[in-house]
Amino acid sequence: MIYNTYYLDSEFNFIDKLKWYPWVGENYQLSANNKMLVIGESHYMWEEDGVEDIINSKYFTRNYIYDIVLRNLKNVKHVSKTHRGFERAFYQVKDVNEIHANELWSNVCYQVLVQKTLSGIQERPDYIDFYEGWYVISQLHKYLKFDSCIVFGVSSYQALFDMCKESNINIYHNDIKDPVGNVRAKIVKIELGGKPVEFIFIKHPGRYFSWMKWGSFLKKKLTN
Repeated sequence: MIYNTYYLDSEFNFIDKLKWYPWVGENYQLSANNKMLVIGESHYMWEEDGVEDIINSKYFTRNYIYDIVLRNLKNVKHVSKTHRGFERAFYQVKDVNEIHANELWSNVCYQVLVQKTLSGIQERPDYIDFYEGWYVISQLHKYLKFDSCIVFGVSSYQALFDMCKESNINIYHNDIKDPVGNVRAKIVKIELGGKPVEFIFIKHPGRYFSWMKWGSFLKKKLTN
């Protein structure tokens, strides 16, 4: 079983508007060539006794990855469709096993972009939610030093651009790819910590997601 590491938590406390600590895989710092941050979109409220205490904990994102994505790998009633879809694309296999899941999540960081709880899946984040989320991500880089990011969904793309411009963050590269299915992947390189960091926007893996098509795209992009 893999574990999240906690050694940067005292530093994360200095980041304004950070509601939830990111998941930091136990082998993340050992990734010398390409430290990767996977960026989900949102957390949603659900019905359960004590749910507000659960979801308002700073550790909720970490607990979500550990409990839902990892511990319930074989329990389809509680599995995350979003994260399982991403794993299938990442490894280009339909049947993700425990080895795949442990390898992936032990080597990456994970954070949701929107740092507020949405009332349910019918509620969508707005532009301000995305904009403030990108500010948080830019601040996380000071401590996590990631080299690339895979972003679930393309809706926050413009907010990243605007946040960079208004924060005087250099944008090195902007590329809109040919459609993969009905969505165009978007790739942006911006300057964080004095070096370019690549953001790869893909279709949200929880919404009519073709893991085979997007897996082929990611394989080509990540091996370049």
